[in-house]
Amino acid sequence: MHGSESLYLIALLPDATITQEVNELKALFAQNFNAKKGQHVIPHITLQPPFGMSPVAVRELVSNLIVFSEDEQPLQIQLDGFGYFLNPRSDVIFIKPVHNPLLLRFHRHLMYFLRRNGFSVGETSKNFNP
Repeated sequence: MHGSESLYLIALLPDATITQEVNELKALFAQNFNAKKGQHVIPHITLQPPFGMSPVAVRELVSNLIVFSEDEQPLQIQLDGFGYFLNPRSDVIFIKPVHNPLLLRFHRHLMYFLRRNGFSVGETSKNFNP
């Protein structure tokens, strides 16, 4: 990342009801298990991990993402159970999405889109395990 770049990620955000329910669960985890680090993170499904980009380039990417999203089908995502992964800064507990072929297809389309918009294969070929 260069000095003029900021850090961004591309993610799906749930509606307000799901966000509220997830935040209530995070508060319970914080209270009962001293798991406070996740409190500041908004509920999301990461589609593209953090990447550096200049403000000018990100404005163009956002415009292109809006056009990209218009051709995609709406997604219904169901949640069931919990999972975790190890993170260098802090381990992460998450609510597991149910296997969803449409979500996998959407992610694959997004990766192709990002490659056409300046992302390398290495930046976009990471395993997607929502």
